[in-house]
Amino acid sequence: MNRGDHITIRKAIIEDAIDIMPLYLELMNLHGEYLPSAFKAVKNIDIKEIEDEIKAYEYFYVCLNDKKIIGYMKGIYKEIKESDILLYRNMITILDLIIEKEYRNNRIGKEMLKFIEVIAKDKGISSIEIRVYAFNRQANVFYNKNGYETYVERKVKIIN
Repeated sequence: MNRGDHITIRKAIIEDAIDIMPLYLELMNLHGEYLPSAFKAVKNIDIKEIEDEIKAYEYFYVCLNDKKIIGYMKGIYKEIKESDILLYRNMITILDLIIEKEYRNNRIGKEMLKFIEVIAKDKGISSIEIRVYAFNRQANVFYNKNGYETYVERKVKIIN
């Protein structure tokens, strides 16, 4: 990244889908490579799938360097009702966060997290949860450095 680069984060629009697609495929194929029992390796995807997600997810943002999309983040709102054993909580669960390789390690991911944290704070949302797979060591280190803690681990055993 150059000193003159201008980074902005904004809500994704349908027209962004074509520019999001390479990043979307990279992320999906990473999952397919490391978790072939759960994810497919794909060469292409119907653009409508990304357009539908942009419409469906309240928290779908793109990161731009000048006018070029270099990353995206999508998430959902989740509410945990109070019960005899649980306290009330509301959260944004980030499902995807990816930045183009050439822009990684330039504080852009940190800026994207700060961006969603400000939104959460302004809306009275108590926490942000991020799903990150154990194989993705780079992402785990990144989230830990940015104050996110592991509070649950899921285990799987493939039978067939």
